[in-house]
Amino acid sequence: MKYNEESDELLELIWKLREESIQDEETIYKRSWNRDMKKAMASALEENLISSIDGKINLTAIGEARAKMIVRRHRLAEKLLKEILQVDSSEMDSTACELEHILGPEVTESICAFLGHPRFCPHGKPIPLGECGGVLKEQTKEFVVPLAKIIPGDRVKIIFLVPRHHRRLHQLTNLGIIPGAEIVLHQKQPAYVLRAGETDIAIDHEIARHIYVRKVSK
Repeated sequence: MKYNEESDELLELIWKLREESIQDEETIYKRSWNRDMKKAMASALEENLISSIDGKINLTAIGEARAKMIVRRHRLAEKLLKEILQVDSSEMDSTACELEHILGPEVTESICAFLGHPRFCPHGKPIPLGECGGVLKEQTKEFVVPLAKIIPGDRVKIIFLVPRHHRRLHQLTNLGIIPGAEIVLHQKQPAYVLRAGETDIAIDHEIARHIYVRKVSK
């Protein structure tokens, strides 16, 4: 399905308001960040993501599945940021919003297993269930490690990356350092040098600490 940020943000909002037993269109408009909400709503209706009956907005089966995964990715990202990486609360939500749009299904389930299959986000909201198969947290930690623990010459797959400032996340993704990408670590001193695709990239030690990877066969 083609990615549409405005539709995804709308579906996420509808899901969250439904948790508060709110479904009326007027409140959705008031609570939305999007100034052009009518356009987003019309687009979602056209894509058969939502339905509107007597002023109440409901998710269709397609919209329900898509909203579930958006909220799941966001709340797992919050859990990761808060409890593992100890990112400041002021950065947590904005960085989680960035992550929810770039995490693929495989990476999302790896993060869930790494966290021990949490049921609630740091705000106490339920994390929608996914497809992961109940791998123990301790077992998962054995193969998901920071890039800093990798030996030069190893080929690894990026599982997740969460710099403490979301602006740095943009810089990394623009360089091709994204969840799911395979990279080869060339050196660790004086800076980390890794190859992503056909490009050699140098990063400092602080950034390397927040790139989590899993070793793959050569």
